[in-house]
Amino acid sequence: MRPVAVLLCAVLPTLVGCSLKQDQPTEIPPPETPTDVREAHRIERAVGVYLEDQRLIRETRQSCARGLPPGLFERVCGPELRPLVAQRRTHLHEGLDDLESRVGPVCAASLAAAGSVPIGSAGGRLRRASRACLREYRRAVSAAAP
Repeated sequence: MRPVAVLLCAVLPTLVGCSLKQDQPTEIPPPETPTDVREAHRIERAVGVYLEDQRLIRETRQSCARGLPPGLFERVCGPELRPLVAQRRTHLHEGLDDLESRVGPVCAASLAAAGSVPIGSAGGRLRRASRACLREYRRAVSAAAP
């Protein structure tokens, strides 16, 4: 029994300060992934809805303003146009919500460029973003094909 006690007394001080907890491994960030086809089509649909909303706003503005003196436009046509403008903004935000973080770098950059201008003048940039995202997806698919 005595040799076990001596051995225990010799080993115990070396174990003091040791813990059973393992160090956390360093986290490796996920690789950049290209735009997925679903995301590219979602952007394409959002652009289509945006363009349809733009057409509706333009036609409503033209039909309402016909024959009105300039000073009365806001009072007469405003109640008709404000809900359409709000609808366009809502459709665009719902259609493109959080996509910048889930698409490839080229698509994310073009979406950011489209988001940097006022919504009313974003049509051209949104179309370019849609095409860039689809091209990025197609490039990734062709690169992955054997």
